[in-house]
Amino acid sequence: MAAVVANSLPKSRVSKRLAAIAESATLAVDSKAKALQAKGEHVIGFGAGEPDFPTPEYIVEAAVRAARDPKAHRYTPAAGLPQLREAIAVKTKRDSGFECAASQVLVTVGGKYAVFVAFAALCDPGDEVICPAPYWTTYPEAITLAGGVPVVIDTTQETEFKVTVEQLERAKTAKTKVLLFVSPDNPSGAVYSREETIAIGKWAVANDVWVVTDEIYEHLTYGKHVFTSMPTVVPEIADRCVIVNGVAKTYAMTGWRVVIFFFGQNAAQRGDARAHYIHGMRRGRQPFKYCFHIRREATQRLEFLLVRLQLSGRRQLAMHQQMRDLFEFTGISDIKNVVATVVQIIAGFADRAQCGITCGDAREGD
Repeated sequence: MAAVVANSLPKSRVSKRLAAIAESATLAVDSKAKALQAKGEHVIGFGAGEPDFPTPEYIVEAAVRAARDPKAHRYTPAAGLPQLREAIAVKTKRDSGFECAASQVLVTVGGKYAVFVAFAALCDPGDEVICPAPYWTTYPEAITLAGGVPVVIDTTQETEFKVTVEQLERAKTAKTKVLLFVSPDNPSGAVYSREETIAIGKWAVANDVWVVTDEIYEHLTYGKHVFTSMPTVVPEIADRCVIVNGVAKTYAMTGWRVVIFFFGQNAAQRGDARAHYIHGMRRGRQPFKYCFHIRREATQRLEFLLVRLQLSGRRQLAMHQQMRDLFEFTGISDIKNVVATVVQIIAGFADRAQCGITCGDAREGD
């Protein structure tokens, strides 16, 4: 009889951890936009953060050569090819000034996975992670899945959508374990100055708080804005800092699923530093030329947009100086109508454009 009762009890098909997380808002919007496009609708998707440039040809050719090499058909170390990790360490020193060993570098299969692994490595159940808003919607879900508790701090236009040390101090509790720091920020486009980055880094050091810093947009800065890597300007945070970075945005490689991240020496998995490296990513200054190409093209698009907005009579548009993925707008009360107008102007079909856009919660975006 007991066995019959046990078998009749309802069983959950998934774990409580999985059931607790929400569907990706950016992917949902992106999927809807692509479905409409497949039906022949005129749609500009403002969901997923994806360049509309092709991956540079020299990278594609290097990948083709690597795919034809039988040595690439075998299992590789879980942390990534040792020589690739060595090259990433060299690249990081060159681009951001942060010096790390190849043994601190881990190569993963995408940004979401890297973010989850970082929080899974740091969070025990109930640990709090300070998460400034607006944010990429993956962050709080990854924190929750890892057992942590997201503690959201709202930012405003008055602070240029940057969190302040005073806000961090008010949000801190005995359970605070990690601070999420994103600069250039997604989705607001805010770029923390060197001084702001130092102040936040020193706060983390003083409070024994880990920092997960997402630097994937390091090369996509515009105008007066300059990227600053926190462990470079606050060396004492390096052993309590996880850096997430990658090639998806800078080199238009979102579909390639290559992301790198760095652990402090005490937390990193150690490994040998000799093996094969995809040589196409070392070809002189071509990667930098591509960064300049993307920024120049984005700047030209912005100038075109502003001219057309002036012609359309939109004179009160306040645009944040930093652009991310397409254009991020702030200081507009009627955001839906303005974005719709912008899309219509760009697309050239002002009365019949249908747009896949995210206009709801300010914390959502990619």
